[in-house]
Amino acid sequence: MLSLSVPGAALAEDEVIERVVVRNRLFDVGGRLELSPSVGVMLMTRLTDHYTLSGDAAFNLFNSLALEARASVAYTRQTGLARRIAQQFLERDPALGIERADDLSDAWQMRGNVLAGLRWQPIYGKISLLAEMPVHFQAYVSANGGLGSFHRVSLVYCRALLSRDDGTCSDWMTEDKLSPVVSGALGIRFFSTQQGSLRFEVRDYAFQDSYLVNIDRAVAEAGGATGEPARAGITHLVLFDIGYAFIF
Repeated sequence: MLSLSVPGAALAEDEVIERVVVRNRLFDVGGRLELSPSVGVMLMTRLTDHYTLSGDAAFNLFNSLALEARASVAYTRQTGLARRIAQQFLERDPALGIERADDLSDAWQMRGNVLAGLRWQPIYGKISLLAEMPVHFQAYVSANGGLGSFHRVSLVYCRALLSRDDGTCSDWMTEDKLSPVVSGALGIRFFSTQQGSLRFEVRDYAFQDSYLVNIDRAVAEAGGATGEPARAGITHLVLFDIGYAFIF
Protein backbone atom coordinates (compact mmCIF):
# COMPACT_ATOMS: atom_id res chain seq x y z
CA MET A 1 0.00 0.00 0.00
CA LEU A 2 1.32 3.40 -0.93
CA SER A 3 1.11 6.20 1.60
CA LEU A 4 1.77 9.82 0.79
CA SER A 5 2.55 12.56 3.30
CA VAL A 6 1.78 16.15 2.35
CA PRO A 7 3.51 18.73 4.71
CA GLY A 8 0.96 21.42 3.96
CA ALA A 9 -1.94 19.17 4.86
CA ALA A 10 -0.32 18.19 8.17
CA LEU A 11 0.21 21.85 9.05
CA ALA A 12 -3.41 22.69 8.28
CA GLU A 13 -4.57 19.81 10.48
CA ASP A 14 -2.41 21.05 13.38
CA GLU A 15 -3.91 24.53 13.07
CA VAL A 16 -7.46 23.16 13.17
CA ILE A 17 -6.68 21.08 16.26
CA GLU A 18 -5.12 24.08 18.01
CA ARG A 19 -8.17 26.27 17.32
CA VAL A 20 -10.53 23.61 18.67
CA VAL A 21 -8.45 23.12 21.83
CA VAL A 22 -8.29 26.86 22.53
CA ARG A 23 -11.90 27.72 21.76
CA ASN A 24 -13.68 24.73 23.30
CA ARG A 25 -14.08 24.86 27.07
CA LEU A 26 -13.17 21.75 28.95
CA PHE A 27 -15.19 23.08 31.90
CA ASP A 28 -18.63 24.38 30.89
CA VAL A 29 -20.67 26.05 33.68
CA GLY A 30 -23.57 27.48 31.67
CA GLY A 31 -26.95 26.42 33.11
CA ARG A 32 -25.38 24.92 36.25
CA LEU A 33 -25.81 25.65 39.96
CA GLU A 34 -22.92 26.38 42.34
CA LEU A 35 -22.67 26.21 46.13
CA SER A 36 -19.51 27.67 47.62
CA PRO A 37 -18.31 27.98 51.25
CA SER A 38 -15.42 30.40 51.85
CA VAL A 39 -13.39 32.08 54.58
CA GLY A 40 -12.06 35.64 54.51
CA VAL A 41 -9.49 37.79 56.31
CA MET A 42 -8.81 41.51 56.13
CA LEU A 43 -5.90 42.54 53.92
CA MET A 44 -5.14 45.66 55.99
CA THR A 45 -6.35 46.44 59.51
CA ARG A 46 -6.54 49.77 61.29
CA LEU A 47 -9.20 50.02 64.01
CA THR A 48 -11.13 46.81 63.36
CA ASP A 49 -10.29 43.26 62.36
CA HIS A 50 -12.65 40.83 60.60
CA TYR A 51 -12.66 37.09 59.90
CA THR A 52 -15.61 35.94 57.81
CA LEU A 53 -17.32 32.66 57.02
CA SER A 54 -19.49 32.91 53.91
CA GLY A 55 -21.80 30.78 51.84
CA ASP A 56 -22.54 31.53 48.17
CA ALA A 57 -25.21 30.16 45.87
CA ALA A 58 -24.96 31.02 42.17
CA PHE A 59 -26.77 30.00 39.03
CA ASN A 60 -24.84 30.36 35.79
CA LEU A 61 -27.21 31.81 33.20
CA PHE A 62 -24.40 31.50 30.67
CA ASN A 63 -20.72 30.63 30.81
CA SER A 64 -19.98 34.33 31.25
CA LEU A 65 -22.83 35.52 33.53
CA ALA A 66 -24.26 34.27 36.82
CA LEU A 67 -26.83 35.30 39.40
CA GLU A 68 -25.50 34.98 42.93
CA ALA A 69 -26.63 35.25 46.54
CA ARG A 70 -24.27 35.45 49.50
CA ALA A 71 -24.57 35.33 53.29
CA SER A 72 -21.71 35.94 55.74
CA VAL A 73 -21.09 35.92 59.46
CA ALA A 74 -17.97 37.41 60.98
CA TYR A 75 -15.81 37.28 64.05
CA THR A 76 -14.78 40.89 64.69
CA ARG A 77 -12.75 42.81 67.23
CA GLN A 78 -10.97 46.08 67.83
CA THR A 79 -7.32 46.00 66.86
CA GLY A 80 -4.47 46.58 69.28
CA LEU A 81 -4.05 50.06 67.78
CA ALA A 82 -7.67 50.95 68.61
CA ARG A 83 -7.32 49.73 72.19
CA ARG A 84 -4.10 51.70 72.68
CA ILE A 85 -5.72 54.88 71.32
CA ALA A 86 -8.66 54.49 73.72
CA GLN A 87 -6.41 53.78 76.70
CA GLN A 88 -4.00 56.65 76.09
CA PHE A 89 -6.84 59.08 75.46
CA LEU A 90 -8.61 58.09 78.68
CA GLU A 91 -5.43 58.70 80.69
CA ARG A 92 -5.67 62.40 79.82
CA ASP A 93 -7.77 64.25 82.37
CA PRO A 94 -10.43 66.45 80.69
CA ALA A 95 -9.84 69.07 83.39
CA LEU A 96 -6.30 69.58 82.04
CA GLY A 97 -7.37 70.88 78.66
CA ILE A 98 -8.99 68.15 76.55
CA GLU A 99 -12.58 68.82 77.55
CA ARG A 100 -14.20 67.91 74.22
CA ALA A 101 -13.26 65.32 71.63
CA ASP A 102 -14.42 63.72 68.41
CA ASP A 103 -14.80 60.00 68.09
CA LEU A 104 -12.90 58.16 65.34
CA SER A 105 -14.26 57.16 61.95
CA ASP A 106 -14.18 53.65 60.46
CA ALA A 107 -14.74 51.89 63.78
CA TRP A 108 -17.83 49.86 62.87
CA GLN A 109 -17.53 46.08 63.01
CA MET A 110 -19.55 44.15 60.42
CA ARG A 111 -21.03 41.13 62.20
CA GLY A 112 -22.88 39.70 59.19
CA ASN A 113 -24.54 40.44 55.87
CA VAL A 114 -26.82 39.08 53.15
CA LEU A 115 -26.17 40.10 49.53
CA ALA A 116 -27.43 39.40 46.03
CA GLY A 117 -26.19 40.44 42.62
CA LEU A 118 -24.43 39.49 39.40
CA ARG A 119 -21.12 37.86 38.57
CA TRP A 120 -19.53 38.51 35.18
CA GLN A 121 -16.90 35.94 34.23
CA PRO A 122 -15.74 36.71 30.68
CA ILE A 123 -12.17 35.38 30.84
CA TYR A 124 -11.52 31.66 30.45
CA GLY A 125 -8.02 30.31 29.96
CA LYS A 126 -5.46 27.62 30.59
CA ILE A 127 -2.13 27.64 32.39
CA SER A 128 0.35 24.84 31.68
CA LEU A 129 2.10 24.28 35.00
CA LEU A 130 3.62 21.09 33.65
CA ALA A 131 3.67 19.74 30.10
CA GLU A 132 1.08 17.10 30.93
CA MET A 133 -1.01 19.03 33.47
CA PRO A 134 -2.81 22.14 32.17
CA VAL A 135 -4.88 24.09 34.72
CA HIS A 136 -8.07 25.74 33.47
CA PHE A 137 -9.18 28.99 35.10
CA GLN A 138 -11.91 31.61 34.92
CA ALA A 139 -11.55 35.25 36.03
CA TYR A 140 -14.56 37.25 37.18
CA VAL A 141 -15.92 40.44 38.70
CA SER A 142 -18.89 40.55 41.02
CA ALA A 143 -21.30 43.32 42.11
CA ASN A 144 -23.75 42.86 45.00
CA GLY A 145 -26.03 44.81 47.28
CA GLY A 146 -27.85 43.95 50.48
CA LEU A 147 -28.08 44.48 54.22
CA GLY A 148 -25.46 44.25 56.97
CA SER A 149 -25.48 44.02 60.76
CA PHE A 150 -22.96 46.30 62.51
CA HIS A 151 -21.59 46.86 66.01
CA ARG A 152 -19.49 49.78 67.25
CA VAL A 153 -17.54 50.45 70.45
CA SER A 154 -16.50 54.07 70.96
CA LEU A 155 -12.85 54.96 71.46
CA VAL A 156 -13.67 58.25 73.21
CA TYR A 157 -17.10 58.07 74.84
CA CYS A 158 -16.58 56.48 78.28
CA ARG A 159 -19.68 56.42 80.49
CA ALA A 160 -18.06 54.90 83.57
CA LEU A 161 -14.39 55.63 84.25
CA LEU A 162 -12.64 52.78 86.04
CA SER A 163 -9.12 54.17 86.40
CA ARG A 164 -7.60 57.35 84.98
CA ASP A 165 -4.07 56.16 85.70
CA ASP A 166 -4.57 52.86 83.87
CA GLY A 167 -6.80 54.33 81.18
CA THR A 168 -9.59 51.82 81.80
CA CYS A 169 -13.35 52.17 81.35
CA SER A 170 -16.10 49.81 82.51
CA ASP A 171 -18.76 51.14 80.11
CA TRP A 172 -17.72 52.35 76.67
CA MET A 173 -20.65 53.57 74.58
CA THR A 174 -21.71 50.88 72.12
CA GLU A 175 -24.04 51.04 69.12
CA ASP A 176 -25.70 48.51 66.85
CA LYS A 177 -27.38 49.06 63.51
CA LEU A 178 -28.65 47.48 60.33
CA SER A 179 -27.37 49.29 57.25
CA PRO A 180 -27.36 48.88 53.45
CA VAL A 181 -24.16 47.39 52.06
CA VAL A 182 -22.74 47.31 48.56
CA SER A 183 -19.97 44.90 47.68
CA GLY A 184 -17.68 44.31 44.74
CA ALA A 185 -15.20 41.53 44.14
CA LEU A 186 -12.41 40.64 41.74
CA GLY A 187 -11.58 36.95 41.63
CA ILE A 188 -10.25 33.92 39.83
CA ARG A 189 -11.11 30.26 40.10
CA PHE A 190 -9.19 27.16 39.08
CA PHE A 191 -11.17 24.10 38.00
CA SER A 192 -10.23 20.85 39.70
CA THR A 193 -12.97 18.65 38.19
CA GLN A 194 -16.21 19.08 36.29
CA GLN A 195 -17.91 19.32 39.68
CA GLY A 196 -15.69 21.84 41.47
CA SER A 197 -13.27 24.76 41.44
CA LEU A 198 -10.95 26.48 43.92
CA ARG A 199 -11.78 30.18 44.22
CA PHE A 200 -9.72 33.21 45.30
CA GLU A 201 -11.09 36.74 45.45
CA VAL A 202 -10.55 40.21 46.87
CA ARG A 203 -13.87 41.66 48.08
CA ASP A 204 -14.74 45.17 49.19
CA TYR A 205 -17.70 45.92 51.49
CA ALA A 206 -18.84 49.57 51.52
CA PHE A 207 -21.37 51.14 53.91
CA GLN A 208 -22.27 54.47 55.51
CA ASP A 209 -20.11 55.44 58.49
CA SER A 210 -21.49 57.28 61.55
CA TYR A 211 -20.04 58.53 64.82
CA LEU A 212 -20.22 61.44 67.29
CA VAL A 213 -18.19 64.64 67.45
CA ASN A 214 -17.93 67.45 70.03
CA ILE A 215 -18.25 65.01 72.93
CA ASP A 216 -18.10 66.65 76.37
CA ARG A 217 -15.91 64.17 78.23
CA ALA A 218 -16.98 65.26 81.71
CA VAL A 219 -20.64 64.84 80.83
CA ALA A 220 -19.92 61.48 79.21
CA GLU A 221 -17.98 60.17 82.22
CA ALA A 222 -20.85 61.23 84.47
CA GLY A 223 -23.18 59.03 82.44
CA GLY A 224 -24.88 61.86 80.54
CA ALA A 225 -25.75 62.26 76.88
CA THR A 226 -23.47 64.43 74.76
CA GLY A 227 -22.07 64.77 71.25
CA GLU A 228 -23.36 65.54 67.76
CA PRO A 229 -23.62 63.27 64.70
CA ALA A 230 -20.68 63.71 62.35
CA ARG A 231 -20.97 64.29 58.63
CA ALA A 232 -19.46 60.90 57.98
CA GLY A 233 -18.41 59.30 54.72
CA ILE A 234 -18.21 55.72 53.48
CA THR A 235 -16.31 52.93 55.21
CA HIS A 236 -14.60 50.26 53.10
CA LEU A 237 -13.70 46.82 54.44
CA VAL A 238 -11.43 44.89 52.06
CA LEU A 239 -11.05 41.14 52.62
CA PHE A 240 -9.27 38.29 50.89
CA ASP A 241 -11.51 35.23 50.42
CA ILE A 242 -10.63 31.64 49.61
CA GLY A 243 -13.31 29.05 48.93
CA TYR A 244 -14.35 25.99 46.97
CA ALA A 245 -17.30 25.92 44.57
CA PHE A 246 -19.31 22.71 44.18
CA ILE A 247 -20.82 22.72 40.70
CA PHE A 248 -24.00 20.72 40.00
